[in-house]
Amino acid sequence: MHASFCCQVKEIVNTMYKFVKFQFTQTMLLYLHERMERKEIKMVNFNLVLSLLAITSLTNIKTTDAVTPRDVSSIRFLVSVNDTWGSCLATVATPPLKPGVKHNYTNAIHVAKCDHGPLDYNIMTSYDGNSQMTVDVVFHSSVIEDAGPPECTIPWNGTYLVPTPKKMDLSLLPGCSIKDSREGYHVTYYWFYILEWTFG
Repeated sequence: MHASFCCQVKEIVNTMYKFVKFQFTQTMLLYLHERMERKEIKMVNFNLVLSLLAITSLTNIKTTDAVTPRDVSSIRFLVSVNDTWGSCLATVATPPLKPGVKHNYTNAIHVAKCDHGPLDYNIMTSYDGNSQMTVDVVFHSSVIEDAGPPECTIPWNGTYLVPTPKKMDLSLLPGCSIKDSREGYHVTYYWFYILEWTFG
């Protein structure tokens, strides 16, 4: 009976972690699950699980509906550029940007003296089983002239990432990176991270 109860609680914890979007609740569920996996706790107070559900309910966050691209009204990005041939390395935060707006309708982002240009992005539903959405970022660089603009895809669940004891150096910001070259040999590196967002 004890083993059966413990397995039932572990199943609830796993299910809640999959659907809950509130970061504090996710972290607590992950911590609870890992302690159970290491057998540091043999019995879970069921009131704790109910309390975590209550926290989620009080934050008015739906636990059964996934975040969709339609829910996202704006995103602020961190943009880093390492212009190796010009010895320039800088990071800036963009203003809130709306999805689906063409680059010729947005203002240029100036990453110090490393690079500048408009940034646009589109959000798509993901079907890879690992994330709910993908954020396709395109930076219309003034440096990259003889190739397509730097672009990469950020897998995203509409939340910050949650670190684990096994991945303590994991960035909490969902992001992607790419390198591109000017004239075939001047390499420039780009990083894009989701810093803030708004729903609605």
